[in-house]
Amino acid sequence: MALSPSITIPLHNDGVSFKMTETTGAYDAGSNTGGYGSPNPLVGSCTGALVPVDLTNSVTYDSITITPSETNGITYITTSLLQVSAVAISTIPDGVWEFTYTVNDGATDYTYTARTLVIKSINCKMADLALKYADKSCNCCNSNTFREKFVEAHARYQALIGGRICGNITQINEAITELEIFLNDLNCQNC
Repeated sequence: MALSPSITIPLHNDGVSFKMTETTGAYDAGSNTGGYGSPNPLVGSCTGALVPVDLTNSVTYDSITITPSETNGITYITTSLLQVSAVAISTIPDGVWEFTYTVNDGATDYTYTARTLVIKSINCKMADLALKYADKSCNCCNSNTFREKFVEAHARYQALIGGRICGNITQINEAITELEIFLNDLNCQNC
């Protein structure tokens, strides 16, 4: 089988960078026929490039040089690396991001595409409401109405996260807006 690059690239916990982990691995005839090493290209003979695209805002960023790794190599994609015509951005906007990772062995390009959903404001709001949901001393947040609405919000949130892979960008953006409104209406202020 040919080399089959693979990455994960979620928004990092710091909220200002993506954490790219190359998960291609080393070739193994039984468990990883797409990994680096004979009969596939050796990792040392390859170069890598990552092209980030903010699908929500229709922005394609400059290509970023990546050193390929067969041992779960990590690269932090910071705002200083996210550039358009060599000008860095100052913050990572919310929305659907697509990353195309290309590994070249000098003759052939091998590509892998991953999507990530960035919804920092919703993530923070969901975490805040979950803490209130778990706080048994909070009278307003222990009502059945709040709990039922929180479960609905959680279901919408999970659907939104899954939708980044297979969903239509316009529909995902609409779902983000609808969930933001729903969460604002759900806010439990008295705890």
